[in-house]
Amino acid sequence: MTLNKIFELNNASVVRAGKPILHELSLSIARAEHTAIIGPNGAGKTMLMKLLTGDTFALYSDNDPPVRLFGQSRYSIWEIKKRIGIITNDIDEKHKLYASHMPGIEIVLTGLFDSIGYLPQDELKRGMIDKADALMRNLGIISLRDHVFGDMSSGEARQCLIARALVSEPEVLMLDEPTTGLDIAAQLQFFDLIARICIGHTVIIITHHIEEVLPSIDNVVMIRDGRIFTQGPKKEVLTSRNISELFGVQLEVYIDTNGTYHFVRGGKQAQG
Repeated sequence: MTLNKIFELNNASVVRAGKPILHELSLSIARAEHTAIIGPNGAGKTMLMKLLTGDTFALYSDNDPPVRLFGQSRYSIWEIKKRIGIITNDIDEKHKLYASHMPGIEIVLTGLFDSIGYLPQDELKRGMIDKADALMRNLGIISLRDHVFGDMSSGEARQCLIARALVSEPEVLMLDEPTTGLDIAAQLQFFDLIARICIGHTVIIITHHIEEVLPSIDNVVMIRDGRIFTQGPKKEVLTSRNISELFGVQLEVYIDTNGTYHFVRGGKQAQG
């Protein structure tokens, strides 16, 4: 273990209702080591994310727990949550349901209280508002400050939720299937935003779309059937052979001029 490691798993397994979900996973992610976790639906990606965020626990039978978060094998989940900003489709849907009436600035400010749809006005201070304003300005979304969340496009709403995740100054930003529901223009804006966030944060993307493996991503972890299929530097892992075997379909991987990965089926010539 080194002080530079944020997440460390050593033969970590998770069982739910007597059913094995994750099988002896071993991996480590260091600070500023941007990582993509890729796998098909049902591969165990969400459970792995919960393991890394402290929302679930691995089996162990001795005095050496198989999971270390921020260098600690015994930790407070509340302290861990302060250090990780999380964007999931579940969070997106809850905001659409409970916070559609709130303007963008209030959505961002709720990140300081870990609340959805409610902002404790008696605890709100001028410095908090200034901080949220500065963050939205730095992210290039200050135009959303007074827009009602329910009237925002999917892309605008996702950008606002990213600001909410960042306002408490987490060390890590974790994104689960981040472009679901976004059109092409919104996806491109989202990718540009994440590229900027990679400077100063550790970014982890959980996905089954290789197009979401941004040029700034360093390493890739492939997971299948609750096991790590392979892992390592992006260029070594994101190969046609690995992607084809991971998803069970013959695919050819290519990289465009921007450094973004794509695939075509059956070795057909990529267009464009």
